[in-house]
Amino acid sequence: MVARVLIPVDNQECTVAALKSVMSRKWQKDTKFLLLKIVEDFSTLLYADEIQHAAALSAEQEEYTYEMRMWLNELTDSFSQVFPDTKSSLERGSVAQRICEIACEWCADYIVLGSHDRLSSHRCAISSVAADVVKYSPCSVEVIRYQELHKLLLQEGKITENDINAIVRPPSRVLIAVDLKSTAEGLIDWVGSIGWPEYTRFKLISVTEPPHKVEISHWHRGVGTLYTKEGQHNKIVESHLHTLETRLSQALGNNIESNPVRHELPSEGIIEVANEWATDFLVLGASSYHTAEDTRVSSTPLEVAAALHCSMAVIQSNAERQPIFSWHKEEQNN
Repeated sequence: MVARVLIPVDNQECTVAALKSVMSRKWQKDTKFLLLKIVEDFSTLLYADEIQHAAALSAEQEEYTYEMRMWLNELTDSFSQVFPDTKSSLERGSVAQRICEIACEWCADYIVLGSHDRLSSHRCAISSVAADVVKYSPCSVEVIRYQELHKLLLQEGKITENDINAIVRPPSRVLIAVDLKSTAEGLIDWVGSIGWPEYTRFKLISVTEPPHKVEISHWHRGVGTLYTKEGQHNKIVESHLHTLETRLSQALGNNIESNPVRHELPSEGIIEVANEWATDFLVLGASSYHTAEDTRVSSTPLEVAAALHCSMAVIQSNAERQPIFSWHKEEQNN
């Protein structure tokens, strides 16, 4: 089956980084690409008492749309030199909403989205496009985000193509967060199908809440006894992780470690491990698009997508099609 990869683009550094990351990989033969530029409706910027500015804003909208169309054509020509089966589309509307709508209409299998690494204060102030796309996407989503790029942007200096080339590289530390759901095996199989660099290390974790005694009363001859199932639950989690680690090792070798993690909030537990382990690529699972919307993507991937400092992929592991790719070989930078 031919895989379809949708890449939302903008004339910003995070888009350049995302495109370079895509071009640094070898994709399945006949993979199709769609470069998508969303132009937001300028009229939504007007307050009710500013209607007199509508005509001027409309003219500005048309000029900007024309400029973006010319820019998109040039970008498509350049990208097509690496991947000939590439098309482009310019749409108007809300960014995250239109990305997901076009992904559905085009039957995309994978979305690759460049995203800024924002400070926590900015994340609280604005909605994360990445999180919204993850929530409503009909397919798996990869969010490309580099801390090094964020640091360069904070310096307010001109970022060159050489700067971005130095930042974009294959993952060296891949964190895989799983739960006890049936989608975990599909997630592991997807990770095992990807061509990772030989030096890549993998950490498999499952985040559960801290131990709380489950008190169950059993009455025997009028006497109540209390016991806990904590130990039993721990054994289930450890056994599940061991099974998944063995499954992944069969595909990727022995450069894998696994351990359960205790935290009140799964998303914060994942982010803490990602930061402590210097993760540069996180993988999470979600149910397919055909699952009921309120259960397809839990709050954990959304919270992680809005706050994580590195790249991540949210894989709908029971989807009918998943794109397969491998990173080109290069020397380890670490």
